[in-house]
Amino acid sequence: MNTIAKSKISYVRTSWRKAGQVLDLIRGKRADKAIGILTFTNKAVSPEILKAVKSGVDNLKQEPSNVIVKEAYVGQGPSMKRFRPGPMGRSALYKKKTCHVTLKLESLA
Repeated sequence: MNTIAKSKISYVRTSWRKAGQVLDLIRGKRADKAIGILTFTNKAVSPEILKAVKSGVDNLKQEPSNVIVKEAYVGQGPSMKRFRPGPMGRSALYKKKTCHVTLKLESLA
């Protein structure tokens, strides 16, 4: 019987589009391959997703070679609104975006 573990990280300090690019690299792959890909991916969100994959593998109590990344998706989180100085004494709004990453891992054994 295949068991499924869910691993979720919330309020990751990056936009959902940038996190989605990294998730596209590991979706559908075995966990040991995904860990290798995330280790050498040069994106700021890669270590956060790597922790989530390792956590999901630990939840299943399986070897990474017996686990597959079944689903990997990202949702938009709240944006922190901040201000910086603008021209002529005004202020300019900018947003610090966050996202929520969800992984579903399935054991093959």
